[in-house]
This record gives sequence, structure tokens and C-alpha cells, in this order.
Amino acid sequence: MEADDSGRMDHRPAARQAAPAPASRAARCIERLLDARWWLLGIGVLLAAISYPSARRIEFNRSIENMFATNDPVVPPYRLLKETFGGNEIVLCVVRIPDLLAPDGSGLKRLAELGDKLRAVPGIRDVLTLDRPIGPAIVGSDGLATRLREVFAGYTHSTDGRMAAAVCLLEPEEPVGSRDGESPVARPSSPSSAADDRSSPLRPIARQSPSRVETIARLRAIMEDPPAGLEPGMIAGEPVMVVEGFRSLESDGRLLATWSTLLVGLVIVVCFRSFRWVAIPLAVVQLSLWLTYGLLVWGGFRMTLVSGMLSAIVTVVGIATAVHVLVAFREGRHAGQSTRVALAEAARKMAAPVIWSLVTDAAGFGSLLISAVGPVRDFGLMTLCGSLLVLPCLVLLVPGLAMAGRWDSTPREAYGERGLGAVLDGTSWLVERYPWRVLAVIALLAAVSIAGLRRLEVETDFTRNFRAGSELVRSYETIESEFGGAGVLDVILPAPSQLTWAYVQQVARLEDRLRAEVQVIDDRGQARPGLTKVLSAADALRAAMPVDPDKLPFAAARNLAVGAAWQTMKARMPAFAATLYAPAADPGGPSWFRIMLRARERQSAAEKTRLIDHVQRIVDEELGTAAWQPLSSRQNAAVTGYYVLLTKLIASTVRDQWLSFGLATLGVFLSLLGALRGVRLSLIALAPNALPIVAVLGGLGWLGLKLNLGAAMIAAVSMGLSVDSSIHYLMAFQRRRQAGLAIGAALRATQQDVGRAVVFSTLALVVGFLVLCRSEFMPTVYFGLLVSLAMLGGLLGNLVLLPALLRVAPLGKPIVAARTTAH
Repeated sequence: MEADDSGRMDHRPAARQAAPAPASRAARCIERLLDARWWLLGIGVLLAAISYPSARRIEFNRSIENMFATNDPVVPPYRLLKETFGGNEIVLCVVRIPDLLAPDGSGLKRLAELGDKLRAVPGIRDVLTLDRPIGPAIVGSDGLATRLREVFAGYTHSTDGRMAAAVCLLEPEEPVGSRDGESPVARPSSPSSAADDRSSPLRPIARQSPSRVETIARLRAIMEDPPAGLEPGMIAGEPVMVVEGFRSLESDGRLLATWSTLLVGLVIVVCFRSFRWVAIPLAVVQLSLWLTYGLLVWGGFRMTLVSGMLSAIVTVVGIATAVHVLVAFREGRHAGQSTRVALAEAARKMAAPVIWSLVTDAAGFGSLLISAVGPVRDFGLMTLCGSLLVLPCLVLLVPGLAMAGRWDSTPREAYGERGLGAVLDGTSWLVERYPWRVLAVIALLAAVSIAGLRRLEVETDFTRNFRAGSELVRSYETIESEFGGAGVLDVILPAPSQLTWAYVQQVARLEDRLRAEVQVIDDRGQARPGLTKVLSAADALRAAMPVDPDKLPFAAARNLAVGAAWQTMKARMPAFAATLYAPAADPGGPSWFRIMLRARERQSAAEKTRLIDHVQRIVDEELGTAAWQPLSSRQNAAVTGYYVLLTKLIASTVRDQWLSFGLATLGVFLSLLGALRGVRLSLIALAPNALPIVAVLGGLGWLGLKLNLGAAMIAAVSMGLSVDSSIHYLMAFQRRRQAGLAIGAALRATQQDVGRAVVFSTLALVVGFLVLCRSEFMPTVYFGLLVSLAMLGGLLGNLVLLPALLRVAPLGKPIVAARTTAH
């Protein structure tokens, strides 16, 4: 028994039939799948049972340096910093103590109690507090106490002496395997040696301890319930922002998995009034996700800041695909066909569009594989695999679930669907009557959008990744105002194997230049110091030495005084001292000296980049002088730290995105060419998919909104997502043209059936993704909003722009569409 082109079942004996046509082979394959539906459903349930436990174990790789290509110039200095000084991550625990500098030492006593509790937290190497450099005597009025308070002002306490900051030095996390299989803290011998071979776009990442999350959670708990006599405080620092960002991503994943799923299901119920056909698309999506995450876990892979929206991508692909099948099935049932015949006919009609849609999705997502940034390549491969898994999940689940029993087997018309039909008729009339006017309006919109692209800027203020009223942002605002700046960056200098007074003076001159010359322009157009704090062991040594070494008669005596002061500092603050100066571990090896800088976090990308470049330029100029030559000739200085990495992070992520977008467009065009067998039709199909992306990004530029992680890859990803509807539209249009319909009639018919499926799937997905706008993590909000806008733009493009182009383009005779089976 086989289905002819009309979908009717042919009961003639096989011997009397003509030689089978290619369509008959497809029909036989469909019939076999329907016959094996219970076996297929059983396999689907078994795969779900196997993959679900693994999918729940998916974890995040929280290493920021893995967000860069390993040959990126910012990576080697950062790894050098981590290897040499045992990590560079600092968390500020800030608390208000009005009597902090009281002469009786009561404020310092309460601060010391807080510091002791913080030091006991697992994952904390040491805590620098105002009482630690010299003890209670620091509140005295003598010169030593005054000098030490000035040195650490803006670091351990506010300049007005009413707020204290416990500077928590974090233990380095357990090594995470880098993309070349080495530890990320292994220092390369040269920048070129840090480059990976990129032989595989997705490599296993070794297990990473979650202690960083636990450590910050413990610090937060202590600051919310501090020792008696202290008000609740706050914590801040780049590690806190990174941990909060990942925590939000994990929370958003759960949000998408629950509320958006419920809302998508609700929209499908309203549109089709069938609980069975709510369950089927959601089951397809869920199995696709479980299999995708299960494969990632089995391969030892982890999610990153980039790949957090993988579930959203798979949901878009799965829902859109299932809804097109649903609408085709409903048409057959309303035409009086049995469940089996309607499903077979839907499969016959939808096989080619679904397969080619998934191929174009893969082409769009696969374009990310050219990125030099490992996590972006990983995300491309993850989304490619996730989208391709939709097809086998569709085959495994739909036949059995659609044909199981008779209850609620027929999707019904949505309330007000006749009104939707009238709207679709209206768009057909508008396009048929005024195609050139429609195209002129759209061309104007495209021109305005392209102009907006030139205004796009990259967001480097990482605090803007969180909502303005969140606790983290309030903490940063307090630190920015009371301590001058919350951004931490470092200068690493070559140093002698033993500190000398001459070297301390050289560092002091460099610091003086950094304080005086590094400037930024404030909102009023006035120059102000760009660095709010410059601190190193040289400052502490100069302040703590009771005698000015310049007054000592011999260089040896001056060096002995420096050495004695350094030994005292190491005894009082061993962990903190180790983060400032690292003598050579081996004879003849390099020694390193660290200057810790603070800058305002809330600055534009251009200002931050100028500040970092200015610091590097001053350091290079100083190391070029004769006094530094014996040291600087062996090793170069570096400006690095979280501040530098976070400033470059988005730029690193978006660096290859326009190239990825171009490759995605090319890949989609080649896929369309294979599906439609026509260059003109394939070019026409690109317009309604590229224009919404340009309009969304151009709108960001005109509104002054900056590119963050959520918007960084929207171009290539959206190209892969939005083209599905165009393929369904054009292949349905092709079928009707091949059946002899004129262009106008073919457009009107396609507008009604494919147009309804596009409207229903877009509506369901937009409602579901708008849930992400409730996230505390702004990249998630951007992603949900921008994908929703891109899908709405794709809806208008496919229902207005695409038929308008088909109306005015000289199409000639219909071209036979590509077959999906072998001949």
C-alpha cells in the first residue's frame, strides 16, 4: 500500500503498478516507519531514560581565560600572573565601621574578628585588613601609623576612615585542562607557543572544583551575618561577578526549562486545542535536549558563558519543526483522512522542508566553528549537534504519540483562526496589489538599520550584565564611590633575586608616573586620575621602614634595611607578601614583582582600552631606561588581570562574528540551493532572514544599547534559526507551481497553510522566550528579547517581504525541488 501525490492510499496489487517513482520510495519508507512506531517510541523512551541522569550532571567551566583564543596576546601574561603569584583573584568584603580608626582600637578589634572569620573560609589564602600591617598601633598619630594608613587608604579602608574592606586573596582553583591539553596556569615560553592547533573544535575539559562557588557563598553568608557589633556588609570583585553570571545562567536554564515550556505549551493549547499535540512538540524538544546534554557529559564537556543558551536554540528548532508537521497533519485530518493517512501525508509533504531546514540550521550554527575563541567554536558544535538531533527525535516520538489511541488525536482550529486567515489574505492582497511600494518601505528600513550598525559599541562594564537594582551592582556602586574603583589590574615587572633599595626606588618612580599621567575624561569633560589606587611592596616597604635608607651611608646598608623590612612584612602577612614579590625558584631563573592597580569599573570600552594602553606604554618607557636594562632585557613587563580580560572579553567573542555571519549566509545559501535547485529563489530566500538580523542590531545601535554576551553571536545564530520558515514557504510554493497554479494563486495558498504554521510557531516561541526577560543576568535578557524580535522580524519577512519578492522577480518556469531520498 502506497501513497500517491495527492495523499490517497493506492490499494492496487503491486504487480499491476508501474515502476515505482521516487515519491513511492519515500512513501514506502514512511509506511515502514509508521509500522514500526511502537519500536521507535520504545527506543525514544529508552534513550530518554539513559540520557536524562547524565543531562542533569551538566556543569559549567568558569575559567575566564578559556573565553579567549590561546594565542590571544592577553592570555600569556594572565597565565604568567597565575603561575607566578599563585592566582590573582581578590574579593573585597566591605563593612561600615564608623569608629574604625578610634584611638582605643575598638573598631579595629571588631574588624579583626571579621577578618578571622573570613580567613577560616575554605578557599581563602589570606585576608588583608587594616589591622594586619602593623596591628593596633596603626590608629596612632605617629609617622609610621600615618604613612601606613595613607598607603592602604582606598584599599583596606575608605579615605574617610568609616568603611573597611577585608581584601580576601582566593586560593587558585584546581587546574582546568586547556584546549591544548595543558593546564591553563602553565606559562608558555612565548606567546606563539601558547597557540593551540585547533585540530578539534570541541575538546574535553578536565574536572574543575566547584570550591570557588562555595567560597564566595560562605563569604557572602558571613557578610550578611557579621560578628556582633558590625552591620551587614557586602562583597564585590571580578570573581564574584563571574560566579554570579554563571549562577544566573544555570538559573536561567531552569527558568527556560519550566516557565517557558509551560507558556509554549499554553500557546499551543490555545492554537490547536489538543493536549496530545502539546505533549508531542515538547517531548521532541525535551528528548533532543537530554540527548544533547547527555552527549556533552559523556564526552567530558562543560558549558561556558557563551553556550548557556544552548537549550534555547534547541527549543526554537524543535518547536518550529514540530509545529509545521502538526499543521500539515491537521489539514489531513480536517480533510477527512484517518490518523495514519494524515500522518503519512504530512510526513511526505514535510520531509524535504524539515530535512533542508535542519541542514540550513547546521550551516548557520556551523559557521561559528571558524572562530578563534574556543568556547564560541564549542557553542557552534553544540548547537549544530542539538539541532540535528531534532530529526531523529521527531522520527522516534511522533508516529507513536500521534497514533496512540483515539482520544484527542485531532488538532482543532484556534479561537479566532478565521481572523488570522483574513489577515493572511490581507497581506496577500497587499503584496499582490502594491509589491513595489512594500519593497520600497522595506528598503528604507534596511538603509536605516545599516546606518545603525555603525553606531554599535561593545559593553565592557561587566556590572552592566546585572540588573541595576541587584545586590551586586549596589555593592559595586558603593565601592566605586567610597574606595574610588572596583576594577583590579596588575603590572608584572622583572625583578632582582633579592630586593634592593635601588630597585624599590625604580618601582616608586614608575608608580609615580602611573598615578600622575594615567588620566581619563569624566562626564564633565575634565581629566581625572585613571588609576584610583597604585599599590606594591615598594609602597609598604617605604612606609614601614623606620629609617630613610637614603640617609644610610652605604648601598649595602640600604639593601640590608630593605631586606629586614621585607622579612618583617613576610612574617606578618606571608600570603599577601607572596602575591607581591616572587623571587626566582631556580638559580638564574626570572624573578617577578607585582604592582596592583585599581580603576573604575563603570567606564566605556574606549576609556578602559585607553587606560590599559596608557599603563602599558608608561611601563614600556620606564623599562627602556638604562637602570632597568639588566632586568628588562631578560623578560618583558606585562599589564594583565581580570580587569584586562573582562575589558577584552566581549571584543574577543565578537571579533569573528561578522565573518561567521558571512559564512552562515554562504552556508545557508548553498543549503537553499540544494533544496530549491534555483539560484534566484535561493537569493530571494536570504533577504527575509538577513534583514531582521540587520534591523535588530541596527536598532541596538540607534538606541545606544551596547553589545554584551547575549547579543554577541545573535547574527550567525539568528541566520540559522530564521531560515526554516522560508524553506517551508518556498517548497510549498514550488509544489503549487509544479501543480500548475499561477504565481498569485500559489502565493495565496501558501500564505494560508505555511503562514499559519509560521505564525503559530513564532507566537509560541516568542511567548516562551520573553520569560528570559525576567532574568537577573542581562545577557540572558538581551538574548531572549533579541531572538524574539528576530523571530518576529522573520515572521514579517516571510509573510510580506518574501511573497513581494516572489511577486516581482522573473521566476520563469517552476524548478523541480530536490528529492530527499536516493534514486
